[in-house]
Amino acid sequence: MTLIEMLIAVALGMAVIAMAWTAFVRANASSTRAMVRVDLHATAAVIREYLNRDLGSSAPPIAFFARSVPQVAGTDAGGAPIKTDTVEMVFMCQASRMEDEISTAEQKTRKSEFFWVRWRFLRTWKDVNGVWVPISGALYRSSSSAARNWIPKNTLVPPVPVPETYPPNGANTPTYLNVPTIPKWTNYGNREFMNLPRPLRDASGGIESLDNNRYGTPTVHTTADIGDLADLDKPDNDRLVSNRIRDFAIGWQDAQGATITVTTAASSDHRLDGLYLDVTGPKNNAYLDQLGKRPRVTRVAFNLADAKSGVTQDFSFSVAQAGLQTQMGQ
Repeated sequence: MTLIEMLIAVALGMAVIAMAWTAFVRANASSTRAMVRVDLHATAAVIREYLNRDLGSSAPPIAFFARSVPQVAGTDAGGAPIKTDTVEMVFMCQASRMEDEISTAEQKTRKSEFFWVRWRFLRTWKDVNGVWVPISGALYRSSSSAARNWIPKNTLVPPVPVPETYPPNGANTPTYLNVPTIPKWTNYGNREFMNLPRPLRDASGGIESLDNNRYGTPTVHTTADIGDLADLDKPDNDRLVSNRIRDFAIGWQDAQGATITVTTAASSDHRLDGLYLDVTGPKNNAYLDQLGKRPRVTRVAFNLADAKSGVTQDFSFSVAQAGLQTQMGQ
């Protein structure tokens, strides 16, 4: 074999190897992208299942909140400037769906049939060479504790009123009517109390009004005396759903046919009162207007991204809200 023939053979061999390697790389990349897309769809299915369960079990008599806060300036743990976007909705769920009257394990665990649920999207932006770019996005779900126990200090600080009351009746305590000589409590120090999630119909105070069922301040009681919103912030209650969310939006079609959208593009704050059981509400209250603003169908849209492969996928779905029928006369 001459030198020319050898060079030609080597060149042909290299060309064959190059073509085979190119085909392998493309096939491997295509397979990887397909697997990533399947994984993204699985993640979206989990998000949909949890949202469908929560929104489908939402309590119509309780307030419903949704808000967005875009581009809030701040700093990260290292002191570098960042900006954050937030989209969240807060509403109350029932321990079981309205049509299900059978006691469930969740009902047995919770001391109340109602509990607050918050879905919150948080996206972080960072300045890269003078341009703000999103560096992370995460979706969280938090729900109320079954019960919150707290113990006041020994002495309540004036002017906090301490009403004279009889102690709760227990197994070793005679009833009050039979034994009126039982001493009353004049101080609640070192007594253990239990807080349950508080149903809230009036939404005018916004999401922060969930904390109004706190009884005092740290100087009077203890830091364990917290409200429902602080309870949702507890690490044990606030769980990461996915850290591959790049954008998130919620919206709904209300009972009047209007479409509402809450996105990271603009600030918004929606506060919807809960429904009255008799529908009409208090006298002289423009209740039909409030009834018409309640969500009938809630829609969720989000983008999932895989940073390693660069694959992104948009998802959207709708969930029917519980307990809303067409208004009378429509």
